Amino acid sequence: MRAVEIAQLPEIVVLAAASSHTQASAQRALGAFDFDDSVLEPLAMFGFIARTGNEWRFESDLRGRVLQNAHLHADLWRAANVHYLSLAGSSDPTTPAYLATGPGLAYHSTEIDPLAGVHSYRRVAELESLAANLQGLRLADEQTSRGLIEGSSSDLLFLRAMTYYRSQRQREAVELFRLFIAEDDGSRDVAIAQHLVAHWECQHGSSEDAAKSGTLFRKSLKSGVIRGDKWHQAQVKHSMALCIAKQRPKAVAEAIELLESSLALLADSGDEWGRAKVLHSLGQILTAVPRDHKRARSYLEESRAIGLKLGYRRHVRLVEGSLRALRARRPSESTRRRLARKGKATGEGHGKKLR
Repeated sequence: MRAVEIAQLPEIVVLAAASSHTQASAQRALGAFDFDDSVLEPLAMFGFIARTGNEWRFESDLRGRVLQNAHLHADLWRAANVHYLSLAGSSDPTTPAYLATGPGLAYHSTEIDPLAGVHSYRRVAELESLAANLQGLRLADEQTSRGLIEGSSSDLLFLRAMTYYRSQRQREAVELFRLFIAEDDGSRDVAIAQHLVAHWECQHGSSEDAAKSGTLFRKSLKSGVIRGDKWHQAQVKHSMALCIAKQRPKAVAEAIELLESSLALLADSGDEWGRAKVLHSLGQILTAVPRDHKRARSYLEESRAIGLKLGYRRHVRLVEGSLRALRARRPSESTRRRLARKGKATGEGHGKKLR
């Protein structure tokens, strides 16, 4: 039987509505529509499916034919998508990966109701999983190519920008984020984009870009305050401190105040990983202040301890590098005595000024 004929079989229509399957999920889908699973063996035998691990997907030409003619089986196609949507987020180990995470929910919601479903792709963008982001973008692009949704929609723009950003394509991502924030709807997504653009402009942009970053930082921070989003506020304050450290290195007190505020917000949010990163930044900034080397070491050691507890080896290596840099900058005995005399004369040190 040729691919064009196989694509017309109702069993194939049901199976092709899913992006991928496990053997168990395919059998359940067929059973849900009173089909037996005898079709599965010849599909594999004649090369119509490709396997990756414990999952398989239709060969692209065959699935493409089914998608092209899905309108000819409208009721069955919709029912199949409702079936798969009901499995979205399932913890069953036999559920295909795309269904167990956000991409499946977005994809099948959009198949059922494109206008409402497309918004679910924003949730895929927020998943801190590059694999899920890439899979979601692939599925969204497929639906765009079929004319089901608009590729220029803000939801897909945000997904593409976040996917590029996590794929180390930051320059391209930032340009997309700029388009996305042009229409500020006050959402968390816009605040995230404002933050990432501001951080990029400060760290990698021109001096003019760096000067403009402050406005975006403040907008993003204000959004977090209005929404009561302490975690977002902490992230923005961390980036603002790093920006100050780069652009105005003498404004150490201002940078440290922001970092300490970020730490307090992260403690409220229960984000240990976030605390580890901010503690590292604090230690690095204080390394440049001889009288605060003791505090710098304390912050770095706490950051290292959190990294060890969480099993983040790369972070531990980075912090250990910062500790070595701190030891290399340890002031001479004469310098320490001079700083001690100065501290006694003024009655306060750098740390006290911050408090």
